[in-house]
Amino acid sequence: MIITARDMAERKGLGSTIDWILYLADQSRQRERFQVMWDGRRVGGAPVMAFIDFGRWCAQCECGQVNYADPDEPVMFCARCGNGNTGIARPVLFPPGAMRQEIERLLMQRPVVDHPLARDRIEAARLATPVHALLLRSWYPSQSLDDLISMNSMLGGK
Repeated sequence: MIITARDMAERKGLGSTIDWILYLADQSRQRERFQVMWDGRRVGGAPVMAFIDFGRWCAQCECGQVNYADPDEPVMFCARCGNGNTGIARPVLFPPGAMRQEIERLLMQRPVVDHPLARDRIEAARLATPVHALLLRSWYPSQSLDDLISMNSMLGGK
């Protein structure tokens, strides 16, 4: 399974991705990384593209911070910089539902060796080692489904 921000929220005992983002942002604000807190509602600015990095849906802030993302609550508020200290979350663009499911299916066909010390499915996804170094459970918007299929076929995916 590809891990999302909702999985992170559930792991922390929080009810939603928004709750988890607000929790992380509040911790950073308390450390004075930024001053303007997100209210959990305002979303604006240029969208950021979702991608999969080592089995996790993510979105990257302009400051360079990679944040977990969730297709059911597609927003990003960077816990490092507060989206440039704006107090406004950014929209996250995901592939359409059927394509997203196919991307996930193709990536999960890529063989990995599970880490023996992973405590849960989140750590298992993050710490898994690809059997083939070039066959990561990663996807970027520049890659088509055909690209993923081709890589799987050439490098030992199912």
